[in-house]
Amino acid sequence: MLTSGVFGYLFDYLLWWILLASLFVHTWCFLRIFPRTKHRKAGLVLGNALVFACMLGVAAIIGETYFRFVSVATDAFGMSLPARRWFALHTTLNSLGCRDEEWSVEKPPGVRRIAFLGDSFTYGWGIQRVEDRFTERVGARFAKRGAGAVEVMNVAKPGWGTEDQMAPLANLVTRYGVDEIVLCYVPNDVEKRLPRTDEFDPIRPPESRFMDPDRSCLLDHLYRRICVPRAASVRDYHDWLADGLDDPDIWRAHTGDLSDIARFCGEHGVKFRVALLPFVRTGGEKYVASAVHGKVAEFLRGIDVEVVDLLPALADHDPATLTVNRHDAHPNERAHEIFADAIWERFYGDDGDLVDRHTVTPAGTQIGKASAWIDYPAPPTGFGRSMYIFSATWVRSSPFLTMRTSPRTCSPSRMSDRDATAPLMRISVSLVTRPVPVISWSSFSLK
Repeated sequence: MLTSGVFGYLFDYLLWWILLASLFVHTWCFLRIFPRTKHRKAGLVLGNALVFACMLGVAAIIGETYFRFVSVATDAFGMSLPARRWFALHTTLNSLGCRDEEWSVEKPPGVRRIAFLGDSFTYGWGIQRVEDRFTERVGARFAKRGAGAVEVMNVAKPGWGTEDQMAPLANLVTRYGVDEIVLCYVPNDVEKRLPRTDEFDPIRPPESRFMDPDRSCLLDHLYRRICVPRAASVRDYHDWLADGLDDPDIWRAHTGDLSDIARFCGEHGVKFRVALLPFVRTGGEKYVASAVHGKVAEFLRGIDVEVVDLLPALADHDPATLTVNRHDAHPNERAHEIFADAIWERFYGDDGDLVDRHTVTPAGTQIGKASAWIDYPAPPTGFGRSMYIFSATWVRSSPFLTMRTSPRTCSPSRMSDRDATAPLMRISVSLVTRPVPVISWSSFSLK
C-alpha cells in the first residue's frame, strides 16, 4: 500500500496531511497564545500570514488528492502519475508486447494478414478504446467487405524508430506469415540517429533535479506544465529533427534503414507500403512539415514503395481538435478516423482487390471528378485476360484521367456478351492544378 505505483508513495500523501494538520494546530496556538495587545502590528501580520498559509495548504491538499487519485490523462512523455494510471487502466498488451489482441502464429487458410508497424501514433497513445484507432477502423471495413477474409494486426510500441522495427518486421514475416506490411512512418522515426548530449537529449524526458514526482503529484503537475515546455530539448525538438533530416550522413543512414525494410519484404514476397503520419502540432522555425513529408515520400517512391501522405488530410482541420489534450499532441480519435479514411481510400478502396499494382501518384490537388463506363481495347500482349487501370496526365490545366475497374461490378456475367480481351472499364476524370507527366498501370487476373 505504501509502495510506489499508479498512486505514488501513499506515505508521502499521508505526510502532506500531517503537515497540513500541523499548520492548523500552530495557527490555532498562535491565535490563542500570542500577546496581541503587546505586539499588535506583528500579531496582525503573522496571524494573517498563518491563515493564508492554511488556505493555501487546503488548496494544495485538494490538488494533491485530485492528481494522485482522480486525474487520468496522458501527457507527451507518459511519466506523470495520471499518465501511468491511464496506461494501467486502458492498455493491455499481448505476447508481442503490443496493444492488440493475441494472434495465432499459424495463419488461418485463405486469410490475408496485414500488419501495421509503427510507434506511439499507431499504438493509440491517448486513445481509450482500441476500436477508435485507425488500424481497427481499417480492419472493420475489411470485415464489412468479407468477414474473416483479412486480419489486421497492430504491431507498435511507443518510442520505436525505423532501426528498431526491422527485428519485429522479420518476426512478422517469418513467424506470423503476414502478407502485407504497412509501415506507419512518423518524421521522428529518425531521432535515434540524431546527435544527443547529456545536456540536450530530446528522447529523454526532462526531469527535475530537486523533486521526485512520486512525492507530490501537484508539484509534478506544475513542473510538467510550466517548466518542461520551456526546456531546450522540448522547445527545440522539431528544429532538431529538421536539422537531422537535412544532414547528408544521417539521411543516408536513415534511408538505408528504410531500404533494408523494403528489400527484406521484397525478398520474402511481402507487399510493403508506407503511410506517412504527420505531427498534429509542431513548433520551432526550421521544421516545415510539407518539405519533410515530400522528401521522405520522394525517396520511398524512388525505390518503388507505395505511399500515402496523410498530411493533406489534416490540412482543413484545427490542430486543437485533433490532439489528445492540450498537453499531449498525439492524434486523438478524430485524427485516427481521418487517417483510416485516407489509408483505406489510397490502399484498399476501389483497387483493393488488385494483386499486382504499379502506380505513381501525380502531384496536384484534385478539384473535380466524373466517371463513365467504356469498352477498353485489347490489353498489351502477354497479359492475357486481365483488367487494367491506366493513368495519364496532360499539360497544365488538362484533365487527369484515371481508368479504374471494380471487381464487384465487372463480374463475369457482365462480360458475357463482350470480347474477353476488351474488359469493361470505369473512367474517373479528375482535374489537377499541378499535373506531372506519368503513366501507370495495375492488373489482376480474371477468375
